[in-house]
Amino acid sequence: KMSPTRRPVVPFPYAVHVDWFDRQSEKYRADGRDQRSRLGLAADDFVVLGIMKWHPREDPLTLLRAFSALREQQENAKLLLIGDGPMRDEVTRLADQIGASVILPGYQPYSQLPLFYAISDVFVHPSVDEPWGVSVQEALACGLPVLVAEGVGARFDLLRGRETGWVFGNGNDAELAQRLRQLASDDVERHNMGAAARAQAKRMNYDYTLAQFAEAIRDGRHRH
Repeated sequence: KMSPTRRPVVPFPYAVHVDWFDRQSEKYRADGRDQRSRLGLAADDFVVLGIMKWHPREDPLTLLRAFSALREQQENAKLLLIGDGPMRDEVTRLADQIGASVILPGYQPYSQLPLFYAISDVFVHPSVDEPWGVSVQEALACGLPVLVAEGVGARFDLLRGRETGWVFGNGNDAELAQRLRQLASDDVERHNMGAAARAQAKRMNYDYTLAQFAEAIRDGRHRH
C-alpha cells in the first residue's frame, strides 16, 4: 500500500489593497457630512451598507427585509444598497414598499467604493453561498463593523469573534435585524468594533500575502 503524498499548505489570502481603502475612506470621512448630504443622508442617520450583485446567491432580499424591521424602531436608519442584477424587479419593488429610507445608487465603479464605506455605519453581506467575499475585507479596511451570513467564506479568516462583527443564519432576516438594532443603539460598541475591524484587515494586507507566497516558494525549493 502506497503512503499518501504529503504536500505543504500555506495560507494565501485573497487580499485587497487594504492601505488604499484605509486612506481613501479617511479622506472621504473627513468631509462626511457633505458626502452624506449629496446622497440625501443626514449627519445623524444610521447608515446600513450593502454592496452585492442582485442575485439569489447573494440574497439582497434578506437585507431589505431586515432593514424594514429595523426601520420600524430606528427612524433615522437608511439603507444604501449598491449593485444591480437579475433580481432588479424584486429588489426595487420591495425597496419601494419600504420607502425613501432605501437608496439604490445602482452599480458603482470600484474607485468610488471607499466613499460608500466611509459614510456608512455598518456593512452587511447576506450571501448564502460566497466562497470568499472580498467586500468584507474592503469594509473592514475602512473601519466598518460587518454582519455576514454563515454562507460567506471570508468569515472564517476575517472575523475575530464578536470584536469585528457577527455572523447570522442564511436568510435569517430577524436575526440580522436584531444585530442591526444592537449596533444602532450603541455608538461606543460600534466605534470599538470599527477600530478592531481596521486592525484585523491590516493583518491580511498585500505584505502578508507576499510573505506567504515567498514562504511557499522557499518551502518548495527546500523540498527539491
